[in-house]
Amino acid sequence: MGDSAIPEPVAVKAVNIVRDARLAILVGLIPILGLAFIGRLVEWYLLRRKCPLLATDDAKIARDFRSAISRLWFAALCWPIVALIVYLYVCFA
Repeated sequence: MGDSAIPEPVAVKAVNIVRDARLAILVGLIPILGLAFIGRLVEWYLLRRKCPLLATDDAKIARDFRSAISRLWFAALCWPIVALIVYLYVCFA
C-alpha cells in the first residue's frame, strides 16, 4: 500500500499534525502553546480512528504520523509535569 490508499483530506491533516509534532519539542516548552498541542493530540486520535490506514499502512506519511504521537504527548504534558514537580517541592521542602 502506498500514499494513494490514504484519502487526500486525511493525508493533508496528517501532514499538518506531523509538522506540528516536529516542532513540539521546541515549542512545547512555552506554557500557553501546550494547550494547542493538547488539541493536536486529540486531533491525532480522531484522525487515526477516522482512517485506520494511518495506523497500519507502511507509507511514509503513515510512519511519520505514528511517530508524531510521542512528541505530541511531550508537548502536552511538559508544563503540567513541571508544575507538579514545583508544587511538590514547595509543599515538602
